[in-house]
Amino acid sequence: EVIWTNHRNYAQYQTNMDRIPGMELLRLTADQCGNAQYVVAHVIESEFGISRNELLSVLRAEGIFARSYFEPGCQNAAPYVDQKMHELTTLSVTDHVLSEVIQSPTGTGVDVDAINLVTDLIAFAQRNSAETISCRKAWNSQLVSHPNDPVVRSSMPDAA
Repeated sequence: EVIWTNHRNYAQYQTNMDRIPGMELLRLTADQCGNAQYVVAHVIESEFGISRNELLSVLRAEGIFARSYFEPGCQNAAPYVDQKMHELTTLSVTDHVLSEVIQSPTGTGVDVDAINLVTDLIAFAQRNSAETISCRKAWNSQLVSHPNDPVVRSSMPDAA
């Protein structure tokens, strides 16, 4: 039941996100059927209009627990970050990719109606990205956090 639900959810996210400029769902191919436990999308800021962190703030402000995807990268997480060799490990491409991807809610507690609400809000944020940018000062350039996702660092630029 869990795997079937994850695949149904993934298919619904795919259908909905294909209609949103700047949201690129990472595709599962036939040889990667897996369990679809993660629904990961790339937020292309130049097309979407706001950054991944700004989108996370919008979603979280509306009570949707979307997450950054495996951020920080393993090379910056315990136990590796505490090792002497860590200073020699710089994975700038990994860090850049991780700063642009988002993990959407899924699993047996998420149904098609919930996915439609999540993706409707994502589409709304994209259509109103200029207004979101103008609200940065009100947000004080901070990412709305969630207690289960303490590693997300705010990278939202200060409002001009």
